[in-house]
Amino acid sequence: MGLGASLLTYFAIDLGIQVAGWAYSYWQQTDKFYDLTGSLTYLTLAGLSLSRSAASPHQLLLSGMVALWAARLGSFLFARVLHAGKDDRLDRIKSQPGTFLLYWTVQAVWVFVVSLPMLLLNASPAAPLGPVAYLGAGIWAAGFAVEAVADHQKDRFRRDPSNKGKWIDSGLWRYSRHPNYFGEITLWTGAALCAASALQPLPAAACFLSPLLSYHLTINVSGVSPGICAALPKVARTESGALNADGSADGGEGRPQAVGRRPRVSSVPARHKRRHPLAPQAQRQLKRGTHTGRGPYVPVVRPSKSLYLPIAAAEEARQTYCTQKVRAACLHFMICSQLCIRSSHLTAREVQ
Repeated sequence: MGLGASLLTYFAIDLGIQVAGWAYSYWQQTDKFYDLTGSLTYLTLAGLSLSRSAASPHQLLLSGMVALWAARLGSFLFARVLHAGKDDRLDRIKSQPGTFLLYWTVQAVWVFVVSLPMLLLNASPAAPLGPVAYLGAGIWAAGFAVEAVADHQKDRFRRDPSNKGKWIDSGLWRYSRHPNYFGEITLWTGAALCAASALQPLPAAACFLSPLLSYHLTINVSGVSPGICAALPKVARTESGALNADGSADGGEGRPQAVGRRPRVSSVPARHKRRHPLAPQAQRQLKRGTHTGRGPYVPVVRPSKSLYLPIAAAEEARQTYCTQKVRAACLHFMICSQLCIRSSHLTAREVQ
């Protein structure tokens, strides 16, 4: 069987396992087996691809690395969801068969692409271990250790009732917002390097789709996105703990008042920044550089630069902003009216 046929077979098996997991989970209306099924799929592909390979030391090493990672992560996530009672990501959509199936299909693609280094290596002729393979294994070990330690620290932090609603900032989490994601990306980079050292250029390049997809999912999908400030609770530190921007507080009974969000400000239209379309005279003055700065310009209303305001101050800021916006609109209307009147007078004079 060729390389393409082998990969197609592995993907079909992967997708079949996910569809079976979706069918059972939808029937039982549970979301507890989502992550566990993904890890079991990794183990299945590792065992199946290794059984059809030459079982060289290189292939045994990489397959063992993937199996160890999948077993640890799967057991950890399954224990966590059993403790929590539900998976917050899927709790609201498990009653919607189409959307629920989409999540399982995405997991099938994730499993297949991320496990490509192992599948490509096991489908290729046996090759000896070299310095690059050992380097990749070392990088994988470092990433695996970081991810495991970070997961353990966060799980222990969350199980403490006094830390409910707080963001962990101790241990590895003191140095990184998501050290577990860093470990995930690092270990798959090491696995790709380990496999690529024994492959032809094209399959070797395909191996690095694994860390690239891991990076994309962790940075843009799993929570660490460019809009992370909108996804995570905005927190202001006080003597009694943390205050969330939505008005809730996590500081105990003696906490001070909560904080409010900064008023949202829509972007200023370009015509407000430059000129009004009913001001040809001002346009000519701008070209000649003789414009006085008054006339068809609309003042730009700027919000407060403070990210965290007391609730009363935030409400006052919203009202002030709305008032200023109404005043700016009135001023804009008056300017337009004056321009129209002047234009009509000029037209009347030209007719006379």
